[in-house]
Amino acid sequence: MKPSISISDYVKRLVQYLGCSKSCFIIALIYLDRIVKEKQVHINSYNIHRLYFSSILVSIKFYDDYFYPLEIYSRVGGVSIQETNKMERGLLELLNFNVNISLGEYNEYLYYLDKK
Repeated sequence: MKPSISISDYVKRLVQYLGCSKSCFIIALIYLDRIVKEKQVHINSYNIHRLYFSSILVSIKFYDDYFYPLEIYSRVGGVSIQETNKMERGLLELLNFNVNISLGEYNEYLYYLDKK
């Protein structure tokens, strides 16, 4: 089922309540690009919310020094804890558990986003 909240409003909600570094949002985009390019995952209005939420969650856990208990993230993301766990695991599998981002890759995305 398509979520009733727009992706723009959903991302604003995540920015407001997740309490993570801004870098995590850029890293989440890199993860999404990876699964589109490497796994041919098609992103659409039915799956973007879950994919982006999963991507941010993985980036927070890997890159930020501090993160909240999973219950907090689940509430902010609007999904159950069990579903959050499944989504996180599914994303990690799509990424082949490769969550490393090079500085060059990060700067490339940052430069592109700054131009927009």
